[in-house]
Amino acid sequence: MYAERAGLVLSLEQLDGGHGKPVAGSSGPALLQKVARGTYRIKVREGTSQSRKNARLQPPRTHFTLVLADQRQEKEYNSTWSSLIDSCDSGSSFPLALRQQKQEDVHQLFYDYPLIKVDANVLRSHQVLQTYHFRINVTSRLYFEVGMHMLSQHVTLQLSALNERAYTVQGKQRGNVNAIDIQIGAGDYSVAIKQPTMGTAYVEESCGLFSL
Repeated sequence: MYAERAGLVLSLEQLDGGHGKPVAGSSGPALLQKVARGTYRIKVREGTSQSRKNARLQPPRTHFTLVLADQRQEKEYNSTWSSLIDSCDSGSSFPLALRQQKQEDVHQLFYDYPLIKVDANVLRSHQVLQTYHFRINVTSRLYFEVGMHMLSQHVTLQLSALNERAYTVQGKQRGNVNAIDIQIGAGDYSVAIKQPTMGTAYVEESCGLFSL
């Protein structure tokens, strides 16, 4: 489960037995957890005093994404991909720099990486997997997306304006894709690819598989 708005903290409680018992390791801006059969409650709270203050001034709004799969489906996914994809190189991750794809429209920049393998050790040790910096000379539309299998690995996008306004925009989660689609003015920007939570106990030994 993932909440798009920065500052929210999710926590999972098991209700079997007549009271709410927190599930170990299940608290943060996103929930990645294997759970047994039972009844559960998800609590949502503001994570900082500043976000709580802002919530009193303006009621917060966000978008939640919730994905559930039984063990049979997860096992089938892992076995299917392990038979098709070779193992990762040690330390492999998102490319350090993006290479522009050739196209006829000279007024548009296009990048395409249909399969990116990320070493499981990198997923365990890095919350921010990669950051891309770029300069926009004229007002432009920016569309940036990262694809994943949300049940195994989950990453999100964050756009940051590197100027005096210094605002950030979080990516929108739509199924297994996290995307930013926005019109931005001239200036310097960065796009970070990051894990919303460091669920190290959940990361499988196999590669993380993504697209960009």
